Amino acid sequence: MTGFRSPIVLLMAAGLVCSGAHAWEIKSNGVDGIVLGKPLPAKVLKLPKTRISFFIADGVPFKGYKLTAPPVSVALKKKKVSAILIESGEVTTKLGVGVGSTLGDLEKAYGEVPVHAVPPTLGDDEAAASTAKLKNVFFYFKDVKDAKAGGAIKRIMLFKQ
Repeated sequence: MTGFRSPIVLLMAAGLVCSGAHAWEIKSNGVDGIVLGKPLPAKVLKLPKTRISFFIADGVPFKGYKLTAPPVSVALKKKKVSAILIESGEVTTKLGVGVGSTLGDLEKAYGEVPVHAVPPTLGDDEAAASTAKLKNVFFYFKDVKDAKAGGAIKRIMLFKQ
């Protein structure tokens, strides 16, 4: 097939296929080159993506792109990254915490982490936890009871408060 490029070839060309314990890393300011408050990198804009627009929490708009690499959704405000939504276990912190990890995993990696009730963000996520060691990173659980009983992280969001 002429002109066909596999997703892996495109990711390799963009420098977004990594080796190691995990492919994409959550940091306090973003996920592997996608930085809160900055425009999306040109190499990311060239990759396959889907435009998205929906509301989170109390009617807050989330408009931007669902990316394939890294597998995250990115909200843009005035062409700058305002939030990053992670629903894939492929994207983790340096210490391996991601979607599917538990509050116990989070505390083992980062020490005591308070978990508290919050209004649903996208539904079925009424508890959030955060740590000062990962500023701007919020881990969402089904509810406080589920989180304390070993329930898994449902999604992770990065945004500046």
